[in-house]
Amino acid sequence: LLGLEPLLERRPANLSGGEKQRVAIGRALLMSPRLLLMDEPLAALDQIRKHEVLRYIARLHREISVPIVYVSHAVEEVVQLAEAVVLMGGGRVVGCGPVGQIMGRADLRAEGISFEGGTVIDARVVARDAAYDLATLEFAGGELKAPGIAAALGEAVRVRIRARDIAIALTPPADISVLNVLSGTVVDMQSGDDARATVRVKIGETVLTSRITRYSADRLKLLPGLEVCVLIKAVSLN
Repeated sequence: LLGLEPLLERRPANLSGGEKQRVAIGRALLMSPRLLLMDEPLAALDQIRKHEVLRYIARLHREISVPIVYVSHAVEEVVQLAEAVVLMGGGRVVGCGPVGQIMGRADLRAEGISFEGGTVIDARVVARDAAYDLATLEFAGGELKAPGIAAALGEAVRVRIRARDIAIALTPPADISVLNVLSGTVVDMQSGDDARATVRVKIGETVLTSRITRYSADRLKLLPGLEVCVLIKAVSLN
């Protein structure tokens, strides 16, 4: 599960930070715990090692029956690993529920939370373009292209799209750099007293949340039931 076999002949002083974390997790599992508590396990690692260890923890989560309580300030880590989230802000619980539901909330900034809402998508890698380091991800709504996906062909992945990274058009634009252009239907729209509007668009079985200006929403005359195109830059997927 943790890929420790190649490390068995190595001395602790010669292990990288990521390797030490994997060994620590392995030692904890040897005690046959009823629950694993991981408190910021990747905080001291560089970005490359974080991605390395995160993949092992995700595999562990899928293949063992031990519940994991994962504490982190890193939204990307939580999105990749969690099924349910308890969100803390200002020393109190401000949200509790399935990860997709919590990450999709548009009101979190008002609660003092430092990240904005978006959409969490469960997908599977169906193709790779090694020349451009692009993966094609299939989900319940179509396909997305995303860079830097380390998962193998056929492997399940989870991606988060921030609401502000989804643009809306009435017709498919031509000659643009955006790789992901999907057709969908406006489900609903909410706006307050500020400049922003939140628009939810259904694509197949998936509902995407977009954050645009109220000016743009009025200019496009967005209403529930309207057929639109959503534009998602590949580099915005994480």
